[in-house]
Amino acid sequence: MRWGRAARGPSRRPLLLAAVTTLATVVTTTGCVGAIDRDEFDAELRSRVLAAGAAAPEGGVTPAGGPSPDGPLGAAGSFPQVAIAEVLERTGGADLEVTQMTFNFDELFATIEARNPTAPAEFDMYVFVDARLQGSEPVQRTSGDRLEERLFAVSSIPFDRLDDMAATALDELGAPDGRITSITWASVIPGQVDVVVGVESERSRETVRFALDGELVRGLS
Repeated sequence: MRWGRAARGPSRRPLLLAAVTTLATVVTTTGCVGAIDRDEFDAELRSRVLAAGAAAPEGGVTPAGGPSPDGPLGAAGSFPQVAIAEVLERTGGADLEVTQMTFNFDELFATIEARNPTAPAEFDMYVFVDARLQGSEPVQRTSGDRLEERLFAVSSIPFDRLDDMAATALDELGAPDGRITSITWASVIPGQVDVVVGVESERSRETVRFALDGELVRGLS
């Protein structure tokens, strides 16, 4: 099954607020009914992403918190954590091993390629449209794809650096009407995770590359 991607148009970021309210009841495990405040939601989200505190690789970054709704990404900055939390809820795992994740903040479209925790040799692609999980489909493999060597845990991602990365990318663009359009985490070379932030203005479209820890690797490209 394939899921269609919405045509490019006006920003859909306001839709995330409704999605967050819906997903809050999904990821909350306290048994409470109804909405919870943002602090409770963020705490539960962090506990789902980092339920096994030792899951982060030795010497890696264990994130706490996440982007501010008043930061460069706005309310849409929570989209990656919300999406990851829902995949964790679907798989029942305490952490998630992935090879790549892409989040489009304009269209609230995302794909997450993750290892199946109950069948480690299998990988699935999770698809989000309008910030809602549409489903998953099996990833077709070849005999030499070496996906296992490209795996990294979502617990190694410092979500509290997203605002800094977004601000740096906007500074690199240098346009007063600049905005962040996407962010991708991907491991193409085994043992290395690249973070690519898409940034646009009315007259330009660029990408800025970061290391997994949020440090700038390369400016506009």
